[in-house]
Amino acid sequence: MPGEETPGSENTPSVPEGLWVKCPKCGELLYKEDVVKNDYVCPKCKGYFRIKAKTRIRMVADKESFQEWCTGLHTFNPLDYPE
Repeated sequence: MPGEETPGSENTPSVPEGLWVKCPKCGELLYKEDVVKNDYVCPKCKGYFRIKAKTRIRMVADKESFQEWCTGLHTFNPLDYPE
């Protein structure tokens, strides 16, 4: 009917993308900031989240001490393994 609102049409609050993450081990929905503060370990089950190499380096190396070498190297597949 005209004039009636359908649930979730306009009054639904918008949630920013990337605010919540799901634990890959226990499936718990967690606030991303809490996971980052806990070094990418689930506070519920102690499961590990995947992190990028540069994030891991920032976690373990002293600030301004890491020097990246051989940045021009490229990978190749000499045995033709499927990707």
